[in-house]
Amino acid sequence: MATLLLYPSKCEKKRIDHTAYMMKYRKDHPGIDKAINAAYYIDHADAIKSNVSKWRKIHPSEVKTYQRRWRQSDDGKVFGRKVQSIRRRDMGYELLNEYSEGFAGHHINDKQVVFIPAEMHKKHKHNHKKPETMHVINRISMQYLFNCKS
Repeated sequence: MATLLLYPSKCEKKRIDHTAYMMKYRKDHPGIDKAINAAYYIDHADAIKSNVSKWRKIHPSEVKTYQRRWRQSDDGKVFGRKVQSIRRRDMGYELLNEYSEGFAGHHINDKQVVFIPAEMHKKHKHNHKKPETMHVINRISMQYLFNCKS
């Protein structure tokens, strides 16, 4: 049978006192936490990244919820508009082949687009700002373009 404690134990009282002390300390020294967290992140960046990656794989529904909440916030809306305008401003749309059902457009450079099968486009993850990922998908899309034309 569980007993109800009307008075906190010594350990509980110390914890409560320490929590109150830390709250007051953080108010009095606002920049300390950021400096400590930054130093910790620098020292443990690889472990933090791997833990975050594992958590995201285990909790995909929570990740979607957080992303949706971010996109609907004021900061998320501004950031989304900024990214869209950068993409729209930087990328042209000169077609090198014809569109067909089930195909996706892939920019091989800033102006030219090749339509390749959507599953092929999704299979090879890439980012136009990272040359190492673009070389692989560009080689595959050009092979597809030349093999289909001849």
